[in-house]
Amino acid sequence: MTSHDTQRNDEMQFSSALQASRRNVAAYVARVTQNRDEQRDLIAEVTMRAWIGRVVLFAEHDPVAVFVAHARAVCGEWTAARRREMRYVTHSRVLDATDDTSISVEDAAQWLAWSARVLSRLSAKQRLAVDFRCRWNWPYELIAQALDNNDATVRVHVWRGLRNLRRIVLDDPPLSSDPPSLQG
Repeated sequence: MTSHDTQRNDEMQFSSALQASRRNVAAYVARVTQNRDEQRDLIAEVTMRAWIGRVVLFAEHDPVAVFVAHARAVCGEWTAARRREMRYVTHSRVLDATDDTSISVEDAAQWLAWSARVLSRLSAKQRLAVDFRCRWNWPYELIAQALDNNDATVRVHVWRGLRNLRRIVLDDPPLSSDPPSLQG
């Protein structure tokens, strides 16, 4: 069997598994959002992750379960990101409603200096992993590619980075309990 035949066989096997799981994945995604564009995006993400992990998919007795597991992970990440966005929107609305939200240039400079000082105490990989995961909400697979590591190593970098940040912040607390942009 040539590599072209193998690739064609993989594509046919993947297509078959995709068709078998389409209804289950669509139903799972529909529970998370009613917006059709968002549903299409989530289904595309599920399909991409299943394709990337097709070796596991092909080895599984029930490929639909693999697709549903990907859907669960994608929807969980999407929901968590949506919650963070809603908190940000809520804070933004509160800040827009008050006039006393500006800070001085000196306070902003002190806050930035403190942030840089705290983050500089992490290793480069931990700092990047925490930034990509917590601030930008990248999936672990993408962070692993960016840092040239595997998923498990990236998860350890994020976990250790957050643990170290908690310890560092206890030793070197910020100027106040809230960032300047949230003080009212």
